[in-house]
Amino acid sequence: MTTGFSIFLLAAGAILRFALSYRVNGVDLHALGSIIMATGAATLFVCFIRDLRTARRR
Repeated sequence: MTTGFSIFLLAAGAILRFALSYRVNGVDLHALGSIIMATGAATLFVCFIRDLRTARRR
């Protein structure tokens, strides 16, 4: 996964968490947004670690 996709996940999660006021039966959009944001943050962290390890090898 790339850094751009991680930022996309963060933005999509933030929209679900903070910007939407819709109600969907059986789905908690705030919790879903938080999960997507956490996934984006974890993916971004992994991308940075991978890039640092690659830069040290050069």
